[in-house]
Amino acid sequence: MIWTVADPLARAAMWGLFAFGWLYLVAATYVTDHYDLFGLRQAWLHLRGRQYRPVPFVRKWMYRYSRHPMMLGILIGIWATPEMSAGHLALALGLTGYIALGVMLEERELAGHFGEPYRRYRREVGALLPWV
Repeated sequence: MIWTVADPLARAAMWGLFAFGWLYLVAATYVTDHYDLFGLRQAWLHLRGRQYRPVPFVRKWMYRYSRHPMMLGILIGIWATPEMSAGHLALALGLTGYIALGVMLEERELAGHFGEPYRRYRREVGALLPWV
């Protein structure tokens, strides 16, 4: 074990933060259009013979404070644990690196796709945390 939180109140707080992270992730998928994110909207439109139009750039709810709230939710979920084993630590470190690389590549793609509105958004809102 890397760490174990023994205090019952601190353990409950860690489990609460853990649950918050995963719920935050799921909520963020609905803000951007959950069905589009998983390809369901595209399939439905295709079945109905309608043309797909990409979801427009929006800046609402948690996206006003974090450009990547889904990634933030994952990071909270994997790190907020009252017990951290060596295996869990390896997973958390690997996912953190993967997310860092993914965010960097996604930022480049979004700036190219949305242009100046996204670059302005990037200057005004932190990638994961509002103040960073």
